[in-house]
Amino acid sequence: FRRRPTGEPEALWVVRPDGTDARRVVAEIHDGPLAWTPDGRITFVDTVADGARRLFTIALDGSDRRLLVDGESAEHAGAVWSPDGDRVVFTDDPDGQLLWDQDLLTGTTTTVGGRAPGRLVFADASGHVLRTLTEPAEGDHDGSPSWSRPL
Repeated sequence: FRRRPTGEPEALWVVRPDGTDARRVVAEIHDGPLAWTPDGRITFVDTVADGARRLFTIALDGSDRRLLVDGESAEHAGAVWSPDGDRVVFTDDPDGQLLWDQDLLTGTTTTVGGRAPGRLVFADASGHVLRTLTEPAEGDHDGSPSWSRPL
C-alpha cells in the first residue's frame, strides 16, 4: 500500500493479511497504482532524474529495484501483469498532461487531455515494448488496463 504521513513524501509499504509486520519498502514513490508481479515483486511508479514517471519493480525487502520500461514518454502507470509474468500492459502518457479531478460533493469529474493522448502499451517482462495497443484521439486518455484469461 501507499502511505503518506502528514508533511512527508508518499512511501511504499507492505503488511501481512492479518495486519501485522507493516513495514516500509521504498521511502519515496510517486502517487500511482501498485501491482503485484506473479513472482511476488511490487510494481510502482516513481520519478526519474528528468522528471518523467516510470514503472519500477522491487523485491519485498526493498532490494533489487528495477526500471521496467524507459522511453520518451512523460509518464508510465497502471501496470497489469499476465498470469505467467511474461507480459505487462500499462498506460503510456507521452506528455503527462492529463488532469483528472472529481468533486466529492457534487460528483463532477473534470478531465483535460494533453497534446498527445494516453495509450495502452504491451511489453514483455524485460520491458521491451511489443506494441502499442491503442491510439486514442487527441485529448482522450486510455488507462486502467486489466488482464483477461483466454476463454
